[in-house]
Amino acid sequence: MERVRRIRSVISHHDSAERYSKDLGVEIFIGRAKFLSERSVIVNGRTLEFKRAVICTGGYPSLIPLPGLKELYDLGINPGDQPRPAVMTNETFFNLTTQPKHMVVVGAGVIGLELAQSLQRLGSSVTVFARSGKILPKEDEDMALLVQKQMEDDGVTFRLSVQKYISIELTGNVDEENGLPEMKINITENGSNTDLVCDALLIATGRRPNVTG
Repeated sequence: MERVRRIRSVISHHDSAERYSKDLGVEIFIGRAKFLSERSVIVNGRTLEFKRAVICTGGYPSLIPLPGLKELYDLGINPGDQPRPAVMTNETFFNLTTQPKHMVVVGAGVIGLELAQSLQRLGSSVTVFARSGKILPKEDEDMALLVQKQMEDDGVTFRLSVQKYISIELTGNVDEENGLPEMKINITENGSNTDLVCDALLIATGRRPNVTG
């Protein structure tokens, strides 16, 4: 994971405000914006006028209603003396400093599959959970099957008939090599309850728009 972080630091300039302003000539105002009228907006006390405005505020990942998930997610993003569980969204995935041995991905959309294949190819074991019976449900089925076949060839395991996500909890074990706490996720699949143990969990079940406030 150190190599991944090093490469990201090298290419991060391409998405930087400095590149857009200095190299591409885009005026950038960083701050909280508020519309004053149909033709003006204020940012950090400065009023800007425009002919047209486009709101591109993006979105944020949503967590599924899984008992124990929110508590483990908060524990993972807050500093402390205890080992932090690797419960992630796409926004926190790249904060990993050690490589998981077994990651579970909840969600079979584009983001989840991209990160699942990446980590599998880096040497982790990856299992993808979904409820729809197939991957990439919004895409053409023949294309989705090609993607699934390639990822299965890479070693990714798919469990696409999950009926219910029941709970997730720490097992109390911590891996001696990567320092990640072990977790147990309980699901209903094909009418039966089953457990799966992992040391990383990626929630990739969709995003919500940033339109509040």
